[in-house]
Amino acid sequence: PGGFGGIRALNHGRACFETLGNFVFPQGYGLAQAHLAFDEGGALKDATQQERLQKSLNGFLDYAAALSRIG
Repeated sequence: PGGFGGIRALNHGRACFETLGNFVFPQGYGLAQAHLAFDEGGALKDATQQERLQKSLNGFLDYAAALSRIG
């Protein structure tokens, strides 16, 4: 677990899935020091990170809905 939250790996994974013809959600989300970011109940400790994650998830849902409309 590092300070970049797996961002470098996201690009490699994206390239592989796109090469196979998959649609890939264009917005990545990395969580630095993820092993320290959650409380005992599994919630993010940092409200800013929670807001970023929620925004990313909402964007994903919009993306999935748009894809479902095209077939």
